[in-house]
Amino acid sequence: MDFKYRHTGFITEAGRIEFNQKILFDRQVNSLRGCKIEFYLRKERTPASLNQKAFYVGVVLKEAHRHETYFHYDKPIDLHSQVFGEMFLKDYKVVEGKLKPFTKRLSHLSMEEMSELTERVIAYLLTEDNIVIGEPKNYHVK
Repeated sequence: MDFKYRHTGFITEAGRIEFNQKILFDRQVNSLRGCKIEFYLRKERTPASLNQKAFYVGVVLKEAHRHETYFHYDKPIDLHSQVFGEMFLKDYKVVEGKLKPFTKRLSHLSMEEMSELTERVIAYLLTEDNIVIGEPKNYHVK
């Protein structure tokens, strides 16, 4: 069986790893004694905030959907899945030894990635379709 464990913590000034759930980490290490393992270490990412997603979907996509170029899509969110996600979130991964394209999901974006996506879509809408999206502070998203 393939297990994936995600542990968080921090690295001390002395370079030691301190885990938030040390007891759980130790139990899982003990359960894997004698097994080959892979260990990934990366800086913890901050997930996109609810406000970021609300602005992107409730303002940016909604405003674009009102424009004649995009109103034929059923819902504003369709613009993301069928246009902007494909345009700006396309990536590739290796599956069974072959490079396969995939589109990152909104729910998997970090705060930085969500900001970058929103900025790129706003810039695209302005330059390609002359659609102006104001600053987030000018909107109240319900």
